[in-house]
Amino acid sequence: MIAPGFAHAVDSRGGRIAVFLLPAYALTGHWAEVRGLSATGSWVELAEAVAHQQLDGFDPVDRLLAHEQVGTRPVDERLQLAIGALAGALDENVSMAEIASVARLSPSRLMALAREQLGTSLRPYRRWLRAFEVARAYASGASLTEAALAAGFASSAHLSIAAREQFGIRPSDVLAPQHRALIRTL
Repeated sequence: MIAPGFAHAVDSRGGRIAVFLLPAYALTGHWAEVRGLSATGSWVELAEAVAHQQLDGFDPVDRLLAHEQVGTRPVDERLQLAIGALAGALDENVSMAEIASVARLSPSRLMALAREQLGTSLRPYRRWLRAFEVARAYASGASLTEAALAAGFASSAHLSIAAREQFGIRPSDVLAPQHRALIRTL
């Protein structure tokens, strides 16, 4: 488990990996509870199945996620408006002042609220939303370049830089055409 804002890298060594990207607002904010999931025997077994390429579908993942029931917390309504505005304009560089206006907050209050509830500021969160959109579009059949441009990245190189900074991976390392069917977004 990697909390928001921590530098990290992923080395798949050419093998299959499973990555669960959870937005910070979806969690209770108690990282100890979330970190405890990584030590749960079922998660370890799932990781071993992925490592040995014994995972053929998403059913085991779905069962495990339903069983664990990580708690969620409500998100401030104004922050929900801001997140919706960001998500609805990923291909545009909408200013934080415009987003704050939609949320009926000052830019400084919006930034403080985002840090409090998301664990990060809205700029990195927008990059997270864009990366998520790339995975969704790519899984639906778009090329990596098409998906990057549609999600608001200036180029596939820009996507690659952002993904390395945010997730510690290059998209081309994990989004190979033969693995397109193994990508699922919820």
